[in-house]
Amino acid sequence: MITAPTYTLCFVYGTLLRGESNHRLLQSARLVSIAITAPRYLLVDLGAFPAMLDSGRTAVRGEVFACDAATLAALDRLEGHPRFYERRDVVLARGPAGAQAYFLNEPRAGAQAIRSGDWRAHRGEKEDERDPMGAFRDIARGRPTPRALAALAALQRRKR
Repeated sequence: MITAPTYTLCFVYGTLLRGESNHRLLQSARLVSIAITAPRYLLVDLGAFPAMLDSGRTAVRGEVFACDAATLAALDRLEGHPRFYERRDVVLARGPAGAQAYFLNEPRAGAQAIRSGDWRAHRGEKEDERDPMGAFRDIARGRPTPRALAALAALQRRKR
């Protein structure tokens, strides 16, 4: 008798997203939907990757993939499950029921909260901050970001 493969729905929110550095691990998985969690989590920046904590008031943006056993095992290895991250049920406001996500086991001192709940947007902002011309792009786009305002103030001081 041939049995159908079983799949686990995995909500991903960081480097496993399409186009991100670890997405290759999901090559054999099927994208089920774009999703967003209920506003009850906290997404933090750990440097090169984010982490989600099961506390807070943020709705986290991500994607849900149907993962077979081999893919799930590869994800567990990457995420250090269950020592570093723990895979468990996640509550989605938009997306399929029954998905799991990787949660950071312990809060990390000094981790910056990602208030938008969107790793891609946050990562883009971080890259812009390191770009010396980023402030001038913000000004040209009409975005009064703190760095744009600081750049304008510095120009005004130079004129004096």
